[in-house]
Amino acid sequence: MSRHFTLRALGVGLLIGILICICNTYFALQTGWGSGMVMPSALLGFAIFRVASPYLRLPFTPEENVLVQTVAGAAGTISMACGFAGVMPALDFLLKPSEGAPVDLNLGKLIIWSIGTCIVGSVFSPTLRKHIVLQENLKFPSATAVAFLISVLHGTEYKAERHESDAVRSGEDEMEGLLRDHQDESEESMARELSGTGADTSDSFHRGIGSNAFDDKKENGTYIHALVWAFVISASFTLASYFIPQLRSLPIFGGDLARHWLWTLDPSPAYVGQGIIMGPSTTLHILLGAIIAWGILSPLAVHKGWATAPAGDLQGGSRGWVMWIALAVLLADSLLNLAWVLLRIIASISLATKRRLENSKRTGKPWCDTLGIHKLRYSLWSVLQPNKSAVNGSRDQDTASNGLKATQDSFLSPGIMAIQLGFALLFCLACVKITFGAYLTFPATIASVLFMLLAGVMAVRSLGETDVLPNSGIAKLTQLVFGLITPASYPNAIIINLLVGSMSENGSEQTADLMSDFKTAHLLNASPTAQFYGHVIASIFGAIIAPVVYRLYASVYDLPTGLFQIPSSYLWLLSARLLTGQGLPSMVPQVGALFGCVFLLITALRIFVARHPSTHVQRWHSFLPSGIGVAIGMYTTPSFTLSRVVGGVLGWYIMRRNPKAKTTLIVMASGLILGEGIMSIVNLSLASLGIPHL
Repeated sequence: MSRHFTLRALGVGLLIGILICICNTYFALQTGWGSGMVMPSALLGFAIFRVASPYLRLPFTPEENVLVQTVAGAAGTISMACGFAGVMPALDFLLKPSEGAPVDLNLGKLIIWSIGTCIVGSVFSPTLRKHIVLQENLKFPSATAVAFLISVLHGTEYKAERHESDAVRSGEDEMEGLLRDHQDESEESMARELSGTGADTSDSFHRGIGSNAFDDKKENGTYIHALVWAFVISASFTLASYFIPQLRSLPIFGGDLARHWLWTLDPSPAYVGQGIIMGPSTTLHILLGAIIAWGILSPLAVHKGWATAPAGDLQGGSRGWVMWIALAVLLADSLLNLAWVLLRIIASISLATKRRLENSKRTGKPWCDTLGIHKLRYSLWSVLQPNKSAVNGSRDQDTASNGLKATQDSFLSPGIMAIQLGFALLFCLACVKITFGAYLTFPATIASVLFMLLAGVMAVRSLGETDVLPNSGIAKLTQLVFGLITPASYPNAIIINLLVGSMSENGSEQTADLMSDFKTAHLLNASPTAQFYGHVIASIFGAIIAPVVYRLYASVYDLPTGLFQIPSSYLWLLSARLLTGQGLPSMVPQVGALFGCVFLLITALRIFVARHPSTHVQRWHSFLPSGIGVAIGMYTTPSFTLSRVVGGVLGWYIMRRNPKAKTTLIVMASGLILGEGIMSIVNLSLASLGIPHL
């Protein structure tokens, strides 16, 4: 493992992770958008070491690049996983005194909470690796594309694997937030938006990368230059927008529509970059949501008297009213998709059990041996008696992956994994007790931690099969369960509901993120142990950095503001209020039920079409509006949506003219996002110093 885990790769990964963490916090507070930016991390790592190559004693290896993207992604997404896009701002700024406000969220508590909750998913994921990556060999399209990218960057062998075509093309389906990551028409970024948390890696995407001559050093230089120029352009706009804030809200449809119905344009290059990454289908679904919400429902609510305050008011205005309808659409889409994932898991387990029992009858072996129950005794014994056979057994198991050569690393023994998981669970319980013990009882905390493990299993299977990370559905399901068992009269019911939802989202995010890295490592013969320790180190590092970055923004800006609207926080809080029996605004139950039923039918049809054996039928999947996409368009103001649509359509047009431009577009989009995210720290400093606008 010596060349698989190096301090230089770890350091570069952490540096890139800090940049991603800043970007995620900045954009999440604006629109809920977040991204692991795995492919840009691999490209940035390659670029940094390529520039430094004259000074390196040893060359930068593909295995080190795998570690770089693992570490960067883990550190960068902690701000999303630990609730700094949704739950923490809701507790900090939106909670009413009657609901338990104010909640003490000092920096120390936030760091302890983040470390304690993020470690569970990272430690739980290795226990699922053998079954998910080696035995079932799930495809993980985004991880596969990252492995392919790294292989062509370094000119190494890539293990192409065949999988059954049993799921929708990943570029068309939840973050969510975004990114695991660079997809054709991905809804993963949307998922992260809605949860407050990848990528389309279809065959066309693989061909797009392959068609670019990565083995040509001049071509690699082109990508680096594109990244730098995009960064400079976006950073320049961000700095200019501080002194001229009117740039963020251009009344392109006239003053009346801008003042009364919020139809403005934010020409941010970063949001154009997000649109390029999301793709045309997803951005057009978001545009449909904006038209429904801001072109139809918002004027209707005002005209009928359902909303009486100004349109932008989130309490009594049409924007707050539309938020409830967006929540209904989100719940319909995410919960139905989650139910489908659960159904597939149950069906898979049932079928496997049936086959093993039939095999037991045929071979005469005891049924407990056939089902693998005897391995539980072995695992418990290995905890007390670790020996050479345990390590050798683990190596033998890892090597038996469909005839493919496995890494020489033996990975962790079952006993070590059991000890680590037990420690992580106890550590999480202690951290939650220290930070929010005044709100969460000990039984509720134990139940929440167990939900984190269940959420991890569901997220891993969903990401592996469809590249969709159902964080929103998992979090809402947890909120629903605790809403049913927590009395509405309980004084801290809202706070409890928010915290347990955040914990389950954290578990699903961290578990699935590391499993995706395991897949990438497996395809490139990189050490899984290196990815595990890198992910744990990066998660702890990110759990310290993310609260600091969040507190910087929260201390300088009086959230919510026109720029930082924290829409995900409103969605989290509305969900908690709904599921704990709070009342609804006028006509929300009727209109919400109507939209919920419509999108239940549309989502069911999308699932059917996506898994239809005929490719002709599958093509219609993109034309069926995604509930998550429509919900995003409804709860974010049109200014952000319009820029994303420009990016999505522009990217589609360029790809139609030049299919080889796929990777260049991704690199440029990443530079646009990083440019604004990083320059926002400069704007933050200017605001804290009281530098006036022009």
